[in-house]
Amino acid sequence: MASILVIDEDELLKDIIANTLKKAGHEVEKSASQDEAMELIKVGAYHTVIASRPGSMNMLKSLKSILPDAEIIIMTDHSITEEAAEAMKSGVWSYLVKPISLEQLNLTINRALEKRQLAATMKHLQEKAIEKYRFENIVAANEKMLHALELAEQASRDNMPVLITGERGTGKHLIGKTIHTTSLRRREPFIYIDLNAVDEENMESAIFGSVNGTARNVRGGIEKADRGTVFLREITLARNAIQEKLLDLLEYNMLYRVGSGDVIYVDARLIATSASDIQESMLRSHLFQRLNEGWIYLPPLRERKDEIPLLADHFIRKYSKQFGKDCQDISKDALQILMEYDWPGNVRELENTIRRAVAFASDGTIPASRLSQILNPIAVT
Repeated sequence: MASILVIDEDELLKDIIANTLKKAGHEVEKSASQDEAMELIKVGAYHTVIASRPGSMNMLKSLKSILPDAEIIIMTDHSITEEAAEAMKSGVWSYLVKPISLEQLNLTINRALEKRQLAATMKHLQEKAIEKYRFENIVAANEKMLHALELAEQASRDNMPVLITGERGTGKHLIGKTIHTTSLRRREPFIYIDLNAVDEENMESAIFGSVNGTARNVRGGIEKADRGTVFLREITLARNAIQEKLLDLLEYNMLYRVGSGDVIYVDARLIATSASDIQESMLRSHLFQRLNEGWIYLPPLRERKDEIPLLADHFIRKYSKQFGKDCQDISKDALQILMEYDWPGNVRELENTIRRAVAFASDGTIPASRLSQILNPIAVT
């Protein structure tokens, strides 16, 4: 239930609204003037404010500054719906037209609570992501990987575009998401676009959006990432026209939707990846030069095998907790198998191997036989 403040000079109307909302289980306070209301909100935490014709935009701004998370609903007459529309541009969430329908009042309050609950859920998930994707949570000991993390930490402190290269499974998404969640953009959108999963015909629309005269305009990933980060997986799959438009984004913070000549200005940071060893000939020269400023290379696991014991221990603990197992160790023979394996799937393959081993573990130690069965099932059978 919500804590609600009702502001109106009409005592009868206030009483009707207050009684209706109290019957629905809400806590309600009433105020006859804007000055009295401002004093109340300075000491009270209200989820919703219902105000009758706010006298000025300044009052609305004051309400939002003191109660930034509160939903503001105004009551207005039929003759001043333009004022209501203007108020909504200033932070008002919804409005009710007099004479007030009590059914509509309850419906509007319920929708406001649903919106608030959704916002709280999203904020909780956002905070969990910020806690999860931190550089101190990344297991690394190899000199090459430590250098890559150093570059990534530097990138998180500015807004330059970033290019992350490395074989599949080396952790490019992890590094990109961590750069975002440790940057000043951490509370803004992180939009992931996998160019491998988009056919060439629709790729430009997926990135930049589209305009169709007979259908609703569609926002692309970059627009959705405004003030945040857009993550483009496999940048080399973008054809020349797309690369030119990406360069416009980097140079001028501007884009054009497909089918439109109207300029849209956005503030989206670009993080691009490639599983290929990118050469300048694979991208347009100027785009390559811009991305090259923030190039981070992640070495394959076979080049940093000294991290395997640390990574294995990390994944054992992670999945033991997830599966409710008491598995905390790996036998020496099992560790030797991990060290001798070539890991074509890199860290992702190692993690999946440990996950399966922990899932089927019968005691506190992962035996060599289990790993042999997972890594080379044909030979075992």
